[in-house]
Amino acid sequence: MAFRRSMGLRNKLLTDGGFKSVMDSGHLRFYSGAQPATPESVETGVMLCEIGTAGLAWGTAGSGVINKSAATWSGTCAVAGIAGWFRYYDTNYFTGSDGAGTAMRFDGAIGSVTGDIILTPTNLAVNAPVIVDSLQVSLDMNNS
Repeated sequence: MAFRRSMGLRNKLLTDGGFKSVMDSGHLRFYSGAQPATPESVETGVMLCEIGTAGLAWGTAGSGVINKSAATWSGTCAVAGIAGWFRYYDTNYFTGSDGAGTAMRFDGAIGSVTGDIILTPTNLAVNAPVIVDSLQVSLDMNNS
């Protein structure tokens, strides 16, 4: 899987922010094509869908994992295409290139069998509903 945290998010977590407090009320966008090399890179592909325009909530952490809240995370596909990757933005919603490394966001892969978000199908049609059933973020016990 290709889950990547931005420098801004990593720095915030290491100084004075918890993941939930930083990422609650954030937004999620699905894009076509290949995931960029880093979350600091400009978004690639076509933006297909946006979820959480009113803000998304995260659940309670346990065993080193936090899942999306039990609330439905859904949106409507604006442009037809095959979802390849996503970017989750904090409430500041900084898009584009982040040369300063301050944006708090993370990227992940979308797939129909494997991926950080599983969608069936990944081929999205205009005006089709898109629902995120699960998304979880973990912090490893060991650092190598």
